[in-house]
Amino acid sequence: DTTGAVRRVESMLAKTDLRRLPVDQRPYVGLGAFFAAAGKPQRARAMLALNEADMPDSSARRIREPERHTLLGAIALAEARYPDAIRELWRSDTTYDGPAGNCSICVLDDIGWTWYRAGAADSAVLQPPVHGCITTADDPQAARRAV
Repeated sequence: DTTGAVRRVESMLAKTDLRRLPVDQRPYVGLGAFFAAAGKPQRARAMLALNEADMPDSSARRIREPERHTLLGAIALAEARYPDAIRELWRSDTTYDGPAGNCSICVLDDIGWTWYRAGAADSAVLQPPVHGCITTADDPQAARRAV
């Protein structure tokens, strides 16, 4: 029930001042991803704007840049701008000094889903290995099982 979920989250947001949380704990990116997935890209953009406004420190912004690209990818996906979504999701996998986070395979789920939504499921099946992770490109039998 997407409508009900959006209503509950909006109700919670109306009662909660997120600015009372420490800057690095404000859930703007997660909320933006929720709204994008719920088909509310404008609301997701509003969360992105709040995130950027509340993070004036350029070093903190640089460290959290992958999250920004994840949210931009989710917004592009919600708006059916698939090439932009793919590009942003790939950017979400890298920081200014190397790989983002400790799970380099996680981004592949989002990229695969985006290819599927774009009507190019065959592009979702075979992706090059990322940072040494095992993917279907490393296992041709997995690619055959997936289709």
